Amino acid sequence: MSRTCCVFTESPTERYILITEEKNWTEAQSYCRQNHTDLVSVRNRTENEKVREELTNQTVNWWIGLYKNWKWSDESKSSYRKWEMTSDEMNDDKNCTVVSVVSPGKWKKKKCNKEYRFICYEDNLILVKENKTWDEALTYCRQHHDDLVSVTTETLQHWVKRRAENASTSYVWLGLRFSCTLRFWFWVNSEGLCYENWAGVYPVSECRHTGAVESRNRQKWVSLPETERLNFICSK
Repeated sequence: MSRTCCVFTESPTERYILITEEKNWTEAQSYCRQNHTDLVSVRNRTENEKVREELTNQTVNWWIGLYKNWKWSDESKSSYRKWEMTSDEMNDDKNCTVVSVVSPGKWKKKKCNKEYRFICYEDNLILVKENKTWDEALTYCRQHHDDLVSVTTETLQHWVKRRAENASTSYVWLGLRFSCTLRFWFWVNSEGLCYENWAGVYPVSECRHTGAVESRNRQKWVSLPETERLNFICSK
């Protein structure tokens, strides 16, 4: 079985929203989830620079989504860190993170019950609660938004999981299909499967099968006949 891998750069998928009302970390997380998507994740130097630019001329600390066990609010792993090292950085009761006003672009650990301004983000995904076949869902997304979502990274999978939780069907269509001619799975944005999140083993390759994500349980990917009628996720 041939699998196509890909080289990609993650496209801009979110915008940042600065909230000037001061809240503790948990309240800030709830606010972002209710009104936007989540507290911001900063996964690499490029994103950290974007956050630093957003906070130009600010004079206070701002919550970001990194918290105890040092993972992000959206549950994705934290591999990039930019700590402002100070003598109290090892204090175990400081389990949440702000962008430091003293050293722009660097982070400080703070007690989670402290109140600061915070940064939310909005992603570019939308759950459509209409039951359509895969082809109908693809057409709808391309007519009304951009495309059926292509889940090419773990970060995108976390956003998809968050959207899928509100679906009215047990599975939700993704922009994933199997090519009978070429005998491999690929995304509608033409990328192959570098990142995979299948339920169980790699699925049996069947013609006219397409990919969906579980809306409950582990929210893994499954292969289903494209004639099933499901909710679906578009990228905007």
